[in-house]
Amino acid sequence: MSEKHLVCQGAICQCNYGTTPDKLKVLTQTKRFINDKEGSTKLMATNMDIGASTFEKNTFGPCKMQPIPGGGFKPC
Repeated sequence: MSEKHLVCQGAICQCNYGTTPDKLKVLTQTKRFINDKEGSTKLMATNMDIGASTFEKNTFGPCKMQPIPGGGFKPC
């Protein structure tokens, strides 16, 4: 069985095949907060936050699994 973790706004995430970490943005809810003393600044992420526009930069840098003919890599 896989482990389960709570993740909050600003969590630093990185793809195993990318080169650059990015910070998580919570866009799907505004009521549940975790990991801060006052419970007012770090929104809790949900499975609905998976997908486009979920991160500040929306990329993990060049993807080692997506090479471009002639050199380089597509964005991760």
